Amino acid sequence: MTNEPVWRVVVRRRVDDAREALARAGIVAVSGHGTASSWSSTLLARAPTSDAARERVEHALEPHAFVAQIERVPVYVHAPIDETSRTAFITAAGTDPRIGGVVDDEQGLLEAYFVLESKSVPELLNEASGLYERVLRGAGLPPQPPAGPMYVTGLHALLDFQSEARKLLSRAEELRANDEPALAVVVAQTACEVAIRDVLTGLIQARIDDPFATWIESRFRTYSLTNDRQGLDLWQTVTGTKFQQQPFWDAYGRHVRRRHGIVHAGVDATDEEARESLQVAEQTLDYVERASGLGALG
Repeated sequence: MTNEPVWRVVVRRRVDDAREALARAGIVAVSGHGTASSWSSTLLARAPTSDAARERVEHALEPHAFVAQIERVPVYVHAPIDETSRTAFITAAGTDPRIGGVVDDEQGLLEAYFVLESKSVPELLNEASGLYERVLRGAGLPPQPPAGPMYVTGLHALLDFQSEARKLLSRAEELRANDEPALAVVVAQTACEVAIRDVLTGLIQARIDDPFATWIESRFRTYSLTNDRQGLDLWQTVTGTKFQQQPFWDAYGRHVRRRHGIVHAGVDATDEEARESLQVAEQTLDYVERASGLGALG
């Protein structure tokens, strides 16, 4: 992630015929809706200011961009917490706009979330850690680390996820080449889940205002989407495509089960199984990019 903020830019036009020009400018089209006579498209652009974002969009869509709205979008940092600190974070949310509050899922797992301005990931995690410690101190609670690793989501992920997921897939290929087939399978699935998570959360936030977007995201504890009707339905809603109808879906399910066997049962994997997993992971990333509108970046 670069330090430039991300801007959501709404234009009153279709952009299907301009995806290559947008991609060359580093701009991503994340959604579009309307009628034949009235259409709105939502774009994401990195720029130091709103004027610079407008200029980049107008240049990519010249001669007629029809920019209707520009707003800076936040980055969300999530920190798993336990029940003893729930009240502290709920109370603190009313005193500092950077402290978003607490969300929980149907299993009772809790997360505090922070709403921050775009910056590098280490800086984001450092700022969130400082806020986390401040909330505990203010409530008179003993200092303790989060109940799990912090992680970052937000619309910026639609601009950043491709390199992260692709780097993980490249790492999986290296592991297979180094005669580590089981690790290759596990890392390949991590690449898939990074891509799915970041596109899904980014597209949700493009359509639904916080805090409802964060609440919806809290429903998910895994982003494999296998055996997850709710997740598949949401994926279809925000991307307009059905994951389970893709030609590689059955192979993807076998790959996910293979990964679970390695992680949870200590099962090994052969080189051929790793090759199959890498192939379906490549297909998954290609599909996720196309489904999200990022295919033009490839």
